Amino acid sequence: FRGARFVIKVGGELVDGPGLVSFARDIVLLHSVGIFVTVVHGGGPQISRLMKQIGIEPEFRNGLRVTDQQTLEVTKMVLLGTVQTAIVSAIGAAGGRAVGLSGIDASLFKVHQTDESLGYVGTIDHVQVGPVEHLIGSGYIPVISSLGTDGNGAVFNVNADTAAGELAAALNAEKVVFLTNVPGIYEDFERKETLISEVDAGTLRSMYDRKIFSGGMAPKVEAVLHACKGKATTVHVLDGRQPHVMLLELFTGQGVGTMVFP
Repeated sequence: FRGARFVIKVGGELVDGPGLVSFARDIVLLHSVGIFVTVVHGGGPQISRLMKQIGIEPEFRNGLRVTDQQTLEVTKMVLLGTVQTAIVSAIGAAGGRAVGLSGIDASLFKVHQTDESLGYVGTIDHVQVGPVEHLIGSGYIPVISSLGTDGNGAVFNVNADTAAGELAAALNAEKVVFLTNVPGIYEDFERKETLISEVDAGTLRSMYDRKIFSGGMAPKVEAVLHACKGKATTVHVLDGRQPHVMLLELFTGQGVGTMVFP
């Protein structure tokens, strides 16, 4: 894998738990063997928790957070002030050199409003990969929060899975890993025996179009399909709560989670 580009998406639930230290060590290990790693993060649990603390009840539609102006301010505070800081600090403590960015910086994620009923939720139109390319080429590990801008000064919340998929395609990443709070992609999340171990992108697209997936699984599958548009040889959906799950999947013959082939 030396010289390969990996995009790793991590959810906010990992930051809250003890797994952040081992995750950071794994990221530094990947980087130390010559893999160009970029991290994209969300912060859903932290955002919901802070919203409830200040008396706002979180609302979701089709797996996307309804984001009014007040919710957007909470989202910015959490992503940039809490989650990103924790990830960058953990990677630094593990011996890596991480730099935090948001999708607003240099219009990294250029977006338009997804749906008025969702408020400040953005759909990515274009990824300006220049800043990320520069950091990678200079030996840094970019850590990117899932915000975007329409270019007119408005900031939007972007689903982190979608942001990782779009960035991976734009960077032509060889591997894309989604670390989540579930063991992989399920046909029916309520039935654990429906976990999909391996699937090709065409079959997954057909299942997605037939609306097999619901709730938070739908945008996750959509993000995986976006990631397959680039040069990715495989896309992985793994349980980030399992220690060193990336290393188990990438460097051993013991498969875990869901692996998607283009």
